[in-house]
Amino acid sequence: MSLSLVLACSGKIGGMTSLPNLDQLNPEQLRALAAQLIQRVETMDKQITHHKSVNEKLAHEFVLLKRFKCDLIAQLFGNRSATSLAHCVGRRVRTSFR
Repeated sequence: MSLSLVLACSGKIGGMTSLPNLDQLNPEQLRALAAQLIQRVETMDKQITHHKSVNEKLAHEFVLLKRFKCDLIAQLFGNRSATSLAHCVGRRVRTSFR
């Protein structure tokens, strides 16, 4: 019985819903299953790394946009009122990432 047939019979459709009984697999099937699982872990690790870098970039862009907004307000309303607003916006930015 091939590994794909074993996995198909085990109820595995797209995700890891259930695994075949490992006691019933021969060494070749176990090696194939291990290789498949290692490949999935490596793929997920790459996806996680990518998502982390995208999140960091977006967080940085968010802070830059907040600073730009404060600078724009400072130009429109003068530095005195904008200073207190910038302080307030800066506090909101820092607390939003906790």
